Amino acid sequence: MTPIALVKLNCVAAGTLNMYIIEPKWLASHGITSEWGEAHLHIGLDAPLMRYRFQKSKMSWEVSPSRLTIESEDPKDDCGKPMAQVLEALSNTPLLAVGCNFHFSVDALYFEECGSFAAYPSLNLPQKYKLVSKAYRFTMMYRKHSYSFELTQAEEKVILAVNVQADVRKHGLEFAQKTAKGFENYKRTVHRLATQLLKPQRLRR
Repeated sequence: MTPIALVKLNCVAAGTLNMYIIEPKWLASHGITSEWGEAHLHIGLDAPLMRYRFQKSKMSWEVSPSRLTIESEDPKDDCGKPMAQVLEALSNTPLLAVGCNFHFSVDALYFEECGSFAAYPSLNLPQKYKLVSKAYRFTMMYRKHSYSFELTQAEEKVILAVNVQADVRKHGLEFAQKTAKGFENYKRTVHRLATQLLKPQRLRR
């Protein structure tokens, strides 16, 4: 078993979106997807939400007036490629940010050997209370992107979620497209960083 395994990944664009344009027929007509797929409309408390799934692809699409999310549970998928195509086709879309997100499952026994993360500050809990989960979060900057790491431990489960984000308001829409196109590169970078940060103490020098 791989001690740090990528289990879910997505690319997200946040801004003001016309969710009725970004639909299966439009995606197929622009060569972004090769099939129409199935559409499901969800009426939420805050805003409507459209979800699309395609038979030949493991990626799912979720569109709301403020967010477009392309997600997959296949580590080999490039969720940024179709996102970049959408942003290029809708080049006048007002955007706030574009993010590349990666969720890793960390083996619990392996995690226990990672002293820098596993040794959370101890808590003096009130009597009769039991600690059921704990989390650690930090953000780093590299050039024009922020890298946010959130490590959560609940019972026997350890999840590391990493967000690579571009502030489109500062750097413009072309930078947003470039970020989406770089999804595969960020995937490799984040996996390397995760491996370095979660290296067991016995392997540290």
